[in-house]
Amino acid sequence: MTLKEFFESKQLLAIHLKTKEQADIFSKEADKLGKKWSSGANYVDYNFWDEYEGKTCYTNRGCFSFISHYENSDENLQCKILNFEDVEWGKEKMNNFTKKDIKNGAVVELRSGKRFLKVDYTLLDLNMGGEFINIEHYNDNLISYVKGLDIMKVLNPEQNKLNPKCCNRALTDINDTNIKWTWERKEKRMKKVKLNYIQL
Repeated sequence: MTLKEFFESKQLLAIHLKTKEQADIFSKEADKLGKKWSSGANYVDYNFWDEYEGKTCYTNRGCFSFISHYENSDENLQCKILNFEDVEWGKEKMNNFTKKDIKNGAVVELRSGKRFLKVDYTLLDLNMGGEFINIEHYNDNLISYVKGLDIMKVLNPEQNKLNPKCCNRALTDINDTNIKWTWERKEKRMKKVKLNYIQL
């Protein structure tokens, strides 16, 4: 089932979201479909996952509650509960590479083109501009909770630790024009449509 089919279903459906990352993905994808909470609030502004955490369910009618509420729903309004894995999530789930796969000493490239070095739980600006990002600002699919900071490419060192040898190797590779990235995000590109105007 796609998320679009989820929202268009006449049956009352709920998705059980076990992690904050899953709730964030739901919020972003629902927002892309133009959906809002029943209150009129945007999904990306408020996802309410902290209310019930791992027991959270979102319905196709713009409501949320803990899972037992929907498990014990009225006979006249029975709710079917789906798992996160029951829904097709498009590009958010197309990438098998996750946050935990970024090794210490890795170089990452953001959507903006800026490059950072991973040191423990921090990404440090390679241009020595003083910028840094906490790795916790990303969900498992390397999508940032802050707009524009999504990780697009990763160059992992051979070892999962930070030492001068692996850092120098990463920095040498990153300055090469033919970089062999360990991982790159695959996204569908919008096709440009050429319009022909008829002069009257």
